[in-house]
Amino acid sequence: MPFDPQRAYHHTQQLAFPRRTGSSGEGQAQAYLATQLRATGLEVSVEPFTFSLFPTAIGLRLTLILLAAMILAAGQLAAPAPLPAALLLALTLMLACAGTRWSRWLERLHHVRPKRTARNLVARHLRPGADRELVFVAHYDSKSETLPLPLRFALYTLGLLGLLALAVLAMGSALARPIVSASFLKWSTIGVTLLLVPLLLNFPRNLSPGALDNASGLGVVLELARCLKELPLERTNLTFVFSGAEEEGLAGAMQYMAAHARDFPRSRTFFVNYDGPGAPGKLYITSRYGLPPRRTSRTLAPLALSIAAEQGIPAAGSYLLAGAGVDSIPISWHGFETITLHSAHLGRGWLCVHSRCDTLAHVSPAALGAAGALSVELARRIEQ
Repeated sequence: MPFDPQRAYHHTQQLAFPRRTGSSGEGQAQAYLATQLRATGLEVSVEPFTFSLFPTAIGLRLTLILLAAMILAAGQLAAPAPLPAALLLALTLMLACAGTRWSRWLERLHHVRPKRTARNLVARHLRPGADRELVFVAHYDSKSETLPLPLRFALYTLGLLGLLALAVLAMGSALARPIVSASFLKWSTIGVTLLLVPLLLNFPRNLSPGALDNASGLGVVLELARCLKELPLERTNLTFVFSGAEEEGLAGAMQYMAAHARDFPRSRTFFVNYDGPGAPGKLYITSRYGLPPRRTSRTLAPLALSIAAEQGIPAAGSYLLAGAGVDSIPISWHGFETITLHSAHLGRGWLCVHSRCDTLAHVSPAALGAAGALSVELARRIEQ
């Protein structure tokens, strides 16, 4: 049974309403997803979990304040003590880079009280004697923010790159010959610090319909649950995970992996995450994140790009530096091959993510069809 883009678009349409974790919309989305999965003949498991708002609401702001203080202190030391200033900037850069990569201490922050409750929805289609696993993931929560996602992403990226440049210039000036003046370093540290100020004032709300992020991903995975069930797959188990609280520090994917990582053989399990795949333009396949870059896939991403080329689907590999996260990150941290399919075309749709204008107007059935067609062929190749 082929992938039907119109069915995927219909699901996207039905789910395009504000649904931040803890809101009535969250429950409405859960009910719709469970009903549609059961209509395909799949059993649905609802898996409650707890998480803390501390990492995103408090911990992130404390980290930004600490980094800003360290940068400003280095600027003040640039003239009287150039080497300590350079070392302080280097230390600040190391801490900032560590924040772009997943780690165990990030997971531990989700155990800080007070805790909230959310749910993952999981459906599995098991084949007798199967020896490999294909897991499809999409988060169902949405949120709006004071800053649109592209602006937040740009501020993080510019701040990180500016800090890198300052650390290199300061170290070069301290150890070799002066490359830039102490006055330049001082004013540059102030400039980099000012990039962090809007991030401290970025507060979440429940105003975004979340059509692109991530009702479009939900539409694709729901349609995959219907059409892949009819494929003659004998060696591949299929799992469909709808993660909650993704916008709260990737909590749903983190908790799902903590509970189920041991259920899957690492060398024969492949995770495909869908996060905003519905905008017109290229389909982007993300398989690296953080600084220095960490790979989430060595074989799955090249295979997906090869399939896209064969099917004439405009696609490209992509890299997530800082300022945003996807469910592939905690999945990869547990040692599994994973990619994220999304739209990153710098158009109106992407500029509206995390705002009240993330509506159906920016979702294309053709884009949903491209993500679905690639995924169906990916399932066939993994079966082979």
